[in-house]
Amino acid sequence: MVLLCSLRLCAQTGAATNYVLDLNGANACVVLPSGLITNEVVTVEGWFKWRQFNNYSRLLGFFGERIQFNIRNSGKAGTLCFERPVCDATGHISKRVAAEVRGLLATNEWCHVAAVVRTNSVKLFLTARSLKRKE
Repeated sequence: MVLLCSLRLCAQTGAATNYVLDLNGANACVVLPSGLITNEVVTVEGWFKWRQFNNYSRLLGFFGERIQFNIRNSGKAGTLCFERPVCDATGHISKRVAAEVRGLLATNEWCHVAAVVRTNSVKLFLTARSLKRKE
């Protein structure tokens, strides 16, 4: 399953039109309907840019789904983190498993983050590049 979410928002600045979802980092989010993840494999991706690193800012989070996980920065540093809860036999979260890579993220730079998540594994991708902006 490939989960694609496309939002087209218009922020008018002068004569130029920019299409971007701009969240302020204070509990701002986009909520998708539940029940989206129904397969054994899901692919999620997006382009992200931080103005600053807030404490554990989530890029993508899927909880209450068949496969539960989140992708975020860790703490207030440029650490990319994938986290998955581990549930016990009753379905309650017994622990969380995380994989972190320090020093990957930078403020004010666009980066493409993607993950291929299976019930028992994950592949996390990051491709950072500077994008020119015409003003």
